[in-house]
Amino acid sequence: MIGRYIGMKAIGIDLGTTYSCVAVYQNEKVDIIPNELGNSTTPSYVSFTNCERLIGDPAKQLAAINTQNTIYDIKRIIGRRFTDNEVQNDISQYPFKIISVDDNPCVQVSFMNQVNIFTPEQISSFILQKLSSNAEDYLGYRPKEVVITVPAYFTDAQRNSTITASKIAGLNCLRIINEPTAACIAYGFQRSSSKDQKIVVYDFGGGTLDCSLINLSDGVFEVIGTSGDSRLGGEDIDQKLVDFVNKEFTAKHNYSLLHNNRTQRRIRNQCEKVKRLLSNQEVATIEIENIDNDIHFQLQLTRAKFNSICSDIFRRAILPLQKLLKDANCNVTNINEVVLVGGSTRIYQIRESLKQYFKGKEPSKSINPDEAVAYGAAIQAGILSSCALQKIGTGQILLIDVCPLSLGIEVVGGQMATIIARNTTIPVLKRKLFTTEYDNQTEINVKIFEGERELTKFNNLLGEFQLSGIPVLPKGKPAVEVSCEITANGLLIVSAKDLTGSKSKNSISIDQNRQKLSDKQVEYMVQEAEKFREYDETIKKLFAIKNEIEEYIYCIKQNNNLNQKEPIKQIEEWLEDTNIQNLSIKQITDKFAQIKQQLQE
Repeated sequence: MIGRYIGMKAIGIDLGTTYSCVAVYQNEKVDIIPNELGNSTTPSYVSFTNCERLIGDPAKQLAAINTQNTIYDIKRIIGRRFTDNEVQNDISQYPFKIISVDDNPCVQVSFMNQVNIFTPEQISSFILQKLSSNAEDYLGYRPKEVVITVPAYFTDAQRNSTITASKIAGLNCLRIINEPTAACIAYGFQRSSSKDQKIVVYDFGGGTLDCSLINLSDGVFEVIGTSGDSRLGGEDIDQKLVDFVNKEFTAKHNYSLLHNNRTQRRIRNQCEKVKRLLSNQEVATIEIENIDNDIHFQLQLTRAKFNSICSDIFRRAILPLQKLLKDANCNVTNINEVVLVGGSTRIYQIRESLKQYFKGKEPSKSINPDEAVAYGAAIQAGILSSCALQKIGTGQILLIDVCPLSLGIEVVGGQMATIIARNTTIPVLKRKLFTTEYDNQTEINVKIFEGERELTKFNNLLGEFQLSGIPVLPKGKPAVEVSCEITANGLLIVSAKDLTGSKSKNSISIDQNRQKLSDKQVEYMVQEAEKFREYDETIKKLFAIKNEIEEYIYCIKQNNNLNQKEPIKQIEEWLEDTNIQNLSIKQITDKFAQIKQQLQE
């Protein structure tokens, strides 16, 4: 059997809450792949209209006028239940509609004049398709393999849903790696030092905050511990500013703008802009023209006022760092480098707070916060696809990661019996013995949870299965071995077997539990995604040919031939009146040939 074509390279993708980035390892270096506008990052936005699906920058530009059909922040709800309190809180903030389908949150939009329902996995797959398409334009072929990054605190369900999204996008996910770990790989790749270093990676993005303590020694990346806040990011800072602006507007004009989704989007865009400006200057102005009743609203904001408005967020942003070092029994003075990742680390107050916490140590500025995670993912992708030189300095790259949350099963009284403790190095396999609760018990229900609370009702249920055929014995006599395995991808497999008489056994791969999409559903979504991709490619070609026609007409007009004036006018009217998207490639190609013939006569 013929193996992989050695010229094909795997790509690395940072699938972010607000922005995403794609990179590739080639020619012994990492290339950050630009999008069609030449930008290194692409907004994680998808917008649906009556005639097309837009992704990235064009989608974000429509957010203010197509509010109900422009989807963003999908990373906040992927892999979660609709009834989760955090999901419900997010839903209240969004202008687009999120509905429950078997307790899975799905978005409902109007697309091609029809009501469509999409899962978070599908929306994420559209973004992945866009990034893959950018890579195809850059590399000259369509990549098939990918390494995708996720927050260190992503649950098993969220990781599995991300892998499902990659399948729908037509990509083979070689590995899921944690964002701070990827950033540290990027940092280490640019260093030649072989001495031991303790590095804190502080990853503050648009939707999540992750901290990791990593020991780097001669190319070996050992994650000592992780901490974070999966509900804290730059979007929360934007929301604080939006709330402040709404309050100020209501106080000044005595009525509320909360009912107007379009105006709220414009306010949010202005707040995001001002947040960035205040990272480099002391004063910025929020300015929104032509609000209801032609009101022109202007508000000057100082950095000091900005810090005051967001003070509780800035305090929260340090708490995971404190927990990380405390759990690792590590003093701030033992940290060699603080690596900043994510756009929110550009905020002046965040940098100052970190500098103060680390006793005056300046955070490293050697890597681009927006690109570092994709950079590291590309290196890992290169290694896994055998395209990268597996070296940093003189040592081999060895990635030793940890599980972010404790894993265990429910025992008598609803207690959590931990089998794998948080911050255990992965991949890992752990076993523990359990017994029956009452006399003559012949089956047990194994419920798997993740979390740090003593009672399972406060932790997250991952899945459950039955073990039957246990011998009829007094309680406490049967021996049941429960095994928990976490793979290199951070995925969980749990099995249980009777060690006494029957030797019966059962297991569950958590990615197949009831919260996940079935293989049939995934296959259907893959086919739908391919249709979308083909449709998008057709639209792209149609507009490319239209541009060729317009350029051709422009060149002909430069000749100032009076005999061609009327035909050109008719062609320009046709271009203006015709909806190009309703044509086939053959129709517009034939039309172009007809135009050429007409103007050459």
